[in-house]
Formats: sequence, C-alpha cells, structure tokens
Amino acid sequence: MASDELTVARYQQRVARGCGWRRPSDWPADMPVTEFVNDVGEWFVSAEPWNFLTRPPVYLGIVNGQEYSELPDDFGRLLSVTGSSFGTYSIRLEDPTAVAGARVSGATNPSCFLGCITHGAPTTAGPRASARLDLGPIPGVTQAQAFQLAYQAGWTTCLNASDHILLPRWTTSLFVMAGSAWMQGLEQPKRGSIEDRLDRLVTSSLWQAAVNRDSEMQADLGPMRGGVGELMGLETASPFLSTGLSIPIVVSP
Repeated sequence: MASDELTVARYQQRVARGCGWRRPSDWPADMPVTEFVNDVGEWFVSAEPWNFLTRPPVYLGIVNGQEYSELPDDFGRLLSVTGSSFGTYSIRLEDPTAVAGARVSGATNPSCFLGCITHGAPTTAGPRASARLDLGPIPGVTQAQAFQLAYQAGWTTCLNASDHILLPRWTTSLFVMAGSAWMQGLEQPKRGSIEDRLDRLVTSSLWQAAVNRDSEMQADLGPMRGGVGELMGLETASPFLSTGLSIPIVVSP
C-alpha cells in the first residue's frame, strides 16, 4: 500500500514546497520531521472512517488467569468482535463497569464473556500503553482462537526519514496538503490556525473526492443486517438493492 516515492524525507520536501519554502534550512530546526509526520498522520487517519484502514479479520485468544485479550499492534478502531467458529464462547460488548462486575461473579469458564476496549496503565517511561480487549469474567482456560475481530488500523508510526508513509497513493497529495496546512498554522497562526486550515481542507472538493474514491472500494456491503426485514425473515427484493424488502402485495378483485 505504500506509495513508491513518498518517504518521510520526500514528504518533508513536498510540505516545504507547499509552504513556499525553497531551502532545506527553512524547515523549523525545533520540529523533527518524524514527529511532525506522525502528528499529521494521527489526525489524518482519524478524520474519516477510511475504508482503506480496514484489515482482514483476525482471531483473538484468551489466556488462563489473564483479564484481557491482546489486540493487533496496528489496532485503531473496533468494527465487531464475535465468537469464532473454532471456539465455544460468545462475547458481548459492555461498558467497563459491567465487565468489572462480571469479574467478581466467580465464574471462570462462562459461555459468554463481557468485553470492552481499554488501555493498560500508562507509564512515563514508555512505551505508550496499547489498546486491549478487557474480559469478564477472567478466563479460566487458554484458547488461541476464542474470538474473531474485525477492525480498522490506526496510524503506522514513522521512525526514520527513509520510512515509507503507509497510505494509498491516491491520498498522498491530500496528506501533503494537510501537512502544509498544519505547518503554516504553526508558523503563521495569525493568518489562520491549524484548526481553521484543516477545517477548510476537509470541506474542500479534493477531500470529498478522496472520500468518494475510498467509499467506492466496496460499493455493495450485502443485505442490511439487524433491521425489521431480517427479524421477520423477509428476503431482499433484488441482490443489487440490499435494503429493499420483498413484501407481497395482495390486490382485491
């Protein structure tokens, strides 16, 4: 997915050009480029529910005596979590209070776990605490494929100037524009804050074109789930109209 030429170093050059700078020395000395690109990147991937961040489903395990399941390193946002076809457990998402209450129930091998996304306790020594799936009750068994997780990834941190920026090629120009707006907001806040500049960007036709391009990756998401049609056992009127309901019409003579 990485663009062939958009490394961190190349991104710095393009952002500098967007700011009207001609010399490498124009880049602020107190702004490391990796720190800058990671700041902009964290904002960029959270600005829209981008489809390109959706990852293939993965299995989550449970460990005897461990109160959580580990999530993928690139986890950004939960889409769904269910019991897997390999396991004998189901899971229902709840708030942390409900999960904590389930832990004091004394059960160790329930048929249904309660779960919620939390972060481990942070420390100033680092690294930053990762997201995890807290469970209640605390598992009393170990199973490698207890649940199946569907998720979207977050920003992939860049550490070096030679690192590739992991975005689709069709978003790189927009990402450069975001970087230029960010830098100009830092350097010339009286002419427009970072927030004002980014607000203009996300309401622009270029941003909307990128959102449209992203949504076209999978235009058909299948039949609508969880609605009255599914509950009543009604079939869709057409395989191409996933929200239509096939309801017989009786005409009186």
